[in-house]
Amino acid sequence: MSRKSKDPTIKITHLSKSFGNVEALRNVSLEINSGEILAIVGDNGAGKSTLIKMLAGALIPDQGQIIIEGKSYSSLTPGRAISLGISTVYQDLALVDCCDVVSNIFLGREPVYAGFLVNRRKMEKEAGRMLEGLQINIPSLNTPVGKP
Repeated sequence: MSRKSKDPTIKITHLSKSFGNVEALRNVSLEINSGEILAIVGDNGAGKSTLIKMLAGALIPDQGQIIIEGKSYSSLTPGRAISLGISTVYQDLALVDCCDVVSNIFLGREPVYAGFLVNRRKMEKEAGRMLEGLQINIPSLNTPVGKP
């Protein structure tokens, strides 16, 4: 069977990132197609988090480009990444233990109404749909994540 002739939704080409003399990522290229589930695995220090942080706009690559739906970016901001549909779920060490699942999912990008009031009802509906789509069953979305 031949591969789709359609361009990938996200194409990363020759991304590199160094922190001083430490080369965290060197010349990485990757293609992600719409609807594809992809795992990035490797040893500690392999550059997985650095790659994801560049895609999420938290780090600026030293070189390379990110192409999303045909548009090229030398770097992204977190706001731009979110507007393009890119969101990152960090490891549990990055969770706010005293907040519930819903609050952690929307942390920093809470929907508002009347210009400043957090739309909790919308957050709960979207979180429920999102978790259902991922087939994740959580007894309560309102229990703090740090509670055993």
